[in-house]
Amino acid sequence: MGDEMFEKSLLIKTKEGFGFRNITDTIEFFVEGSGVDFGSCHIWSVHTTCALIIEENQEALMNDYLSLFRTIKSIGEKNGHMHTNTDKTTRRVAGFCHDCKDCSDCERRNAAAHIISSLLGKQKILQISGGKLTLGKYQNVIFIDFDGGQERFLNIQIYGYDETSRILHLL
Repeated sequence: MGDEMFEKSLLIKTKEGFGFRNITDTIEFFVEGSGVDFGSCHIWSVHTTCALIIEENQEALMNDYLSLFRTIKSIGEKNGHMHTNTDKTTRRVAGFCHDCKDCSDCERRNAAAHIISSLLGKQKILQISGGKLTLGKYQNVIFIDFDGGQERFLNIQIYGYDETSRILHLL
């Protein structure tokens, strides 16, 4: 077989607000179907308000994440931003600047979603060994949408080679 590259897109339909989706089994399915025994799997979101984490998929922990995300969102809503008026004076306005109809043309009012997803990251690169993702006992690939209620896409690229090619490379 030799060196291989396999590409796949994954469509995820999300619910309103913040949402988590464990995609580990789907990614494993793609890896197994690729024929790659040793290599890497690159997963990335093509959306600016989504993130990927490697984490334990435990409900209480996901609730802790949600609590933290809501806290970050409330900080922006509470502290607000400085708005420059047409006469060049400034005033403090509630909410993030991106969410302000006078400052931004974005209708979704989703500044917190952009900020939180950037802090967590939109991509992961995982090792493949023996035809499987190399994950710890409690590690899962979790997709998070901070601005839900939409169709989301993840791109997946799998690079590597099969066992036969590995042996030939070692000789």
